[in-house]
Amino acid sequence: MPIPSALSNDKSLLRSQLRQRRKAVPAALRVRAARVLARLARRWLRPGLRVAAYMAVGSEIDAGALIALARRRGCRVYLPVTPQHGRQLRFAALDEQAGWRLGRYAIPEPQTGRQQQLLRATQLDLVFVPLLGFDRDLRRMGQGGGYYDNTFAFRGHRIRPRLIGLAYQCQQVDALPVDPWDVQLDAVLTERGICRRRAR
Repeated sequence: MPIPSALSNDKSLLRSQLRQRRKAVPAALRVRAARVLARLARRWLRPGLRVAAYMAVGSEIDAGALIALARRRGCRVYLPVTPQHGRQLRFAALDEQAGWRLGRYAIPEPQTGRQQQLLRATQLDLVFVPLLGFDRDLRRMGQGGGYYDNTFAFRGHRIRPRLIGLAYQCQQVDALPVDPWDVQLDAVLTERGICRRRAR
């Protein structure tokens, strides 16, 4: 059941409630949801596309099955690299032979060498993003660090990259408190299907 709008005015309270909901998702549903999301994402995964995803931490929905499918379908997969300074994410090619390191906030990132060029967000075709909450207009609430909002702020003037949120249905709210810098998603995938923006 969506959280009522009245509760969504306080962002810190809403984040706390949504974290609790996400943590409460049963293990069996987590496994099933990861498979369902990969199946739903299939329509967007085409050979040669530059696709960014993420390594799930904490109670975030697992994107592993989706990443594996993207690679089998010939997509070039990238993962976010959190900067030491500023809020602009860059994206490193997923190369499991190159190993892993823990970035800021203990998020796993691909090990990058001096010769590897990190992609800017504008160079991507499709991005699957984690979130804490979303609403019927596909506004996204993240952890509060502002990394995705800053990185994709240019999206107000461009179609690419397409932004697809990954979530459990319990993370939907009636309406999120909106700030001018909040990024709007093109779709959200949940275990119940594809959520698109409602018609106005």
